[in-house]
Order: sequence, then structure tokens, then C-alpha cells
Amino acid sequence: MFTDNQEDAGGRVAASPPTSDGEDRDTNEEDISVVTQPLAPSGNGIGCNVGVHIERSAVRLAKNRHGRLVDYRCVHFDPDLKKKSDEFEKFVRKVIKDFCRGAGRVNIWACRASPTMHVRHLRLPRVSPRQLSNTVYWTFRNEIPFDERATVFDYEVEGEITEAGVRKTDITAYISSRQHLKETADLFAHTGHNLAGVTIPFFAFRNLFKSPCGLPGHTNLLCLHVGDDYSQIAVFLDGNVALARGIKIGVMTLFDPVRDALKTSLGADQCWTLLRSLNPESEPLTEKDVGYGIDPEALLRMMQPALMRLVRQLERSIESYLGARDGGPRIERIYISGAISVCKPMMEFIAEQLGVTAHTIDPMAAHCAAGKLQPPENETESVLYAPAIGLSMSTPATTPNLLYTYKDKERARHTRRLNVWILGAFLCLTVGLVGAYLWSRQSAARQRPVLENLEQAVAAYDPQPDESMILALAVQTRSHYNRNLRAASEYLALATLSELTHLTVAPVKLTSIQLDFGPIPPLETEEEEAPPDHLDEPKRHITLNGVVSGKRQMVDTLLTEYVLRLESSPLFGQVTVTSSETTLRGDALLSFALDVLMVEEEGEEL
Repeated sequence: MFTDNQEDAGGRVAASPPTSDGEDRDTNEEDISVVTQPLAPSGNGIGCNVGVHIERSAVRLAKNRHGRLVDYRCVHFDPDLKKKSDEFEKFVRKVIKDFCRGAGRVNIWACRASPTMHVRHLRLPRVSPRQLSNTVYWTFRNEIPFDERATVFDYEVEGEITEAGVRKTDITAYISSRQHLKETADLFAHTGHNLAGVTIPFFAFRNLFKSPCGLPGHTNLLCLHVGDDYSQIAVFLDGNVALARGIKIGVMTLFDPVRDALKTSLGADQCWTLLRSLNPESEPLTEKDVGYGIDPEALLRMMQPALMRLVRQLERSIESYLGARDGGPRIERIYISGAISVCKPMMEFIAEQLGVTAHTIDPMAAHCAAGKLQPPENETESVLYAPAIGLSMSTPATTPNLLYTYKDKERARHTRRLNVWILGAFLCLTVGLVGAYLWSRQSAARQRPVLENLEQAVAAYDPQPDESMILALAVQTRSHYNRNLRAASEYLALATLSELTHLTVAPVKLTSIQLDFGPIPPLETEEEEAPPDHLDEPKRHITLNGVVSGKRQMVDTLLTEYVLRLESSPLFGQVTVTSSETTLRGDALLSFALDVLMVEEEGEEL
């Protein structure tokens, strides 16, 4: 965790011994010391999780394989080394490279806390999946306003319950600084290993509470993590983070009354030295240390005003979430990590003010007992590994990830749905193509007997046809066809008169018939080539003149019937009445002129 600012219990900075290949641990070897535990036998090449927790002057790492702690390490560095410098990035890269050597595929999990971090447990009425994200977002934003451009928002669904007969959804929503997240991601970007996720500290502690080697009494509890400049408070209900927030009270703030009483300035190292001196099990102060000769109880009394401000923040956190729930859960334990965890008198003071029992978060003993590791000799040193071990137990399914928020998950779900649709379309297309192929094979199988019969008929033909014979037959067939076509044209006039004689009956009489069939082409011999197509050949038509006699009311009807009879003939097409005139001489006499188009011949010369 980049902004957690506690120091190792030893508090000293020593030189790093060279590695087995003769290389130094880092470019600034005088600023680094290494505390490590040999790797337990587990087989190389198998993937594992590595939790990385960056403190004020040390980097703590824990390696977890299949839920079992297999290795841990602490590498110290100069606290004056700037965290945003290239030297620090190279140092972290070297530490992770050495720790992960021979571990196979490694997934790195880190945590990042900030004063703007907030976590809330929301219980919302059940809504459709499409509306869930907007509902959670605006519910959280109404409770805790934030700037979306500078903040990362995410949530996870804990489950569903029935409350007063209404189905509701339990949600854990949280925000964190976007700038802090970018700095953490950039720090691990060039380590050569996969940065699987970045989370907040209390989700790492939640992993500890839910693990098989979990801490007792984790159902409803309060968790406090104290750093140099600020602290984080979390309320756990049923193993889930119900509320978490950052406060600007840290080690430096707790020692403000001491600075005023001693009238001197205290740096972070001096504050840590005084803090450890409050523990009866720690070494006493020396003459070189600030505060030498001051009774530890008197020093604790000086810090009580600052401690009371921290206690009031803890009480406010409990009341803000549990105060309105009459008969609801009550907090009976407080778990403390970070700076205060090395000072038992201060832990006892806070627990006494809250009326609860105080415990340190120390998963090292349980995990080492389950495996083949030896815990650190110093109990205080063991407590400081809690965040790193919790991070090493993270998984994408159980640990919220600031690098992979709900928006990324929605995009991934959309991509999966799109891929399913595309795959379904391709499957349908494949099934259709396979069906078409099978149908074509069956159709070919049905036509195969016909083809075989034709092949047998061709084989039985004697002589066997060749190309010259086929060409000669084609020429002969074309000549016969054209000759028949011209013969039909020659007899067309006779056929037309015969058809007119058949269709013209009393009282219709024709006075004149004019046939216009155009010129008749000359007869073609077999040796001559076929004439070119006639592009603008005139249409054949007949001009008929005649009269219809009968009653005045019937002559028009009789003419219409005659026209319809002509149009129904297979030789004639459209019939147009070009003129008609009625004369009254006893009975009516209707004189008419018709233009009759001939039906075009379907055959064409070859």
C-alpha cells in the first residue's frame, strides 16, 4: 500500500547483502535491508498471487499459492527516498523480481488508501440488471458527493435478502482517488509481472476474515488502520465491509500534544521511537532519543487529547451506520493494524473508551501453522505482514479491483454477449451450408441413374459421334429450321384470310382487307451464312374496312363483340378501331375501320 506509512519494528536501516548471483538488491544498496523466510516446497512453475504492501520505510511481500502462504519477505529502504522518483521505481522492480524468481506465473495485488477513500454498504430494492449501476451510483453519490473526474467509483453485489417481504440487494460501493490509483499502476507497470489488481486495505483485511485461517469474532467488528498522516476506519458486518472512510489523524497528529509539551519538533522516526517505548516489551529510550527520562504513563497522558479525537471518530463511524438501528448488531471487538498495533497500552486505552476488546490483525501465526513456514521471531514484526498476506489471498471473483471496475465488467459482458451472437450466427450459417451440401449430394444421387442411362445410350450409338459430325448436324438442323420458318411466312397471308373468314359472321361484313407483312427475305441455301438480326423490323398489321347492320341500339355492341373475337385469335394481337360512322337507313348501318396487329412469330432464324 503506497500511502500506509508505518515502519518495521526494528526501525533501523542496514545494508543489503548481495544475492546469490552477486548482484546487489538495488541501485541504492546502502538504503536497503532484507528480512526473508525461505520458500516452502511447493513446486516451481505453478502460478501464485503476490501481495505487495509498501510502508513508510519498507516493502512487505507475501506469496500465496492455492490459499496457502508459501513465502514472505520484508525489504527496508531509506524513508527519505521519494516515492515518485525513478530510483524508488527501480527499487520496487528489483524487489519484486527477486521475490518472484522461479515462481512461474505471478499475479500481483497491491492496495492503495487515500483520505478521500469511502466505502458504504447499500441495501436497495431489487431492480433490473440494466438499471442497477445507475441506481447504485446515484444512491451513493447522494450520500457522499464526489468529483467523478478525480475519483474512481466501483461496487460489488454481495447478495440478495428478503426484508419485510421485499426482495432487496446488498451492495458494497466505494470510491478512491484516481490520481493515487494511477500512481500505483505506474509504479508496478514495469515490474515484468502482471498487476492483477489494486484494492483498498479493508478489502485485504476482509480476505483475512473470510479465509480458512481467519480471525475469530469477525462477524461484527470495527477495524482501525493507522498510518503516519492519516488513518482508515471500517465497520464489518457479517464479514462484509459495511462502512469505511479515511480520517486525517495519524501518528504525526497523535504526537502533536507531545511536541507542544516538550516544545520541540518531532520527525516521523522520532514519533515511532516514542511510540515503541510505550510498549513494556520494547527496549527503553536511550539518552540520544527525544523524550529520554519521561515516564511512559506520563507520555501516554500527554497523548490522550489526540487519542480522544481518534476515539470520537471511531464512535462517529459506529453511530453513523449502527446508531439508527435499534436492536441491531453491536460491535464487540476492534482490530487494529498499522502504527498503534505496536503499542499495547494505546490499544487498551482505545478499547476501554469504546467498551470493546482490542486485538491485532495477526494472520501470520495461523498461516505458518497451516504450512511449513516459520513466523517472525518478533510478534510486532508479524503483525505488520497482515496487509500483504490479505492482498495475496485476493481473487478477481471475491476482491473488488480498482483496475477493473463495474464499467469494465459491463463492457466485458457486452463483448461476451456480442461474441455469443456472432458465434450463434456462424453456427446457423454452418448448419445451413451443411444442409445445402447434404441436399445437393442427395439431388446428385437421384440424378445419377439418369446420367448413367444417357451415358449408356451414347455408348450404344454407332458410329460414335465426334466433333465434326456434331457440327455438321448442327448446320443441317439450322438450315431445316430456317427453311420451315420462311415457309410459314409465305403461307401467313393465306392463314390470316382463313382466320378472318372464320371470325367474320353476319351481321358483320368486310368491304376490304389490306395485309401489310413487310418484305419476305430470300430463301437461304445450306451453304449460305445466316442473315444478321433485323434490329428495326416493322410490325405486321392488317387494315379491315366493313359494316355492321342491325338495330340502332345493337350495332355498337355487335362491333365490340367482333373486336373481342379478333383479339381472342392466336394470330391477332391488339385491335384498334380507327373510325366508325352510323347511317340510318331503316335499320342502322355502322361503317368501321380496324387496325389489327399480328402476333409476332416466336421463332427466330438461327
